Amino acid sequence: MKLFARINPETQKKEALRWKKQRQRGWLRYVIMTGGLWGLFMLVGTTLSELFAGSYEEVLADLPDNLIRWTIFGFLFGNFMWIGEQSRLRKYLARPGDTETP
Repeated sequence: MKLFARINPETQKKEALRWKKQRQRGWLRYVIMTGGLWGLFMLVGTTLSELFAGSYEEVLADLPDNLIRWTIFGFLFGNFMWIGEQSRLRKYLARPGDTETP
């Protein structure tokens, strides 16, 4: 598998259709689902790693701070994913020679 291989045009069309449906559901839902799930995964991972490295009381004391931190980072991650997907869709739709839009 090539790292920078060209994507099949049919796959690009399917991805564009998928993203248009996702975009219709709304920005906030996308950010909450994408960023929230990522933040939850990171919260669980850091909490478990801290449990193995430290004491139970310290982990419980740091849990509210970690929850706030990963919520903010998850929101930022979801926003960056939204911006990246929007950019990919615009590039696909702006291709020369492609008259039909998905």
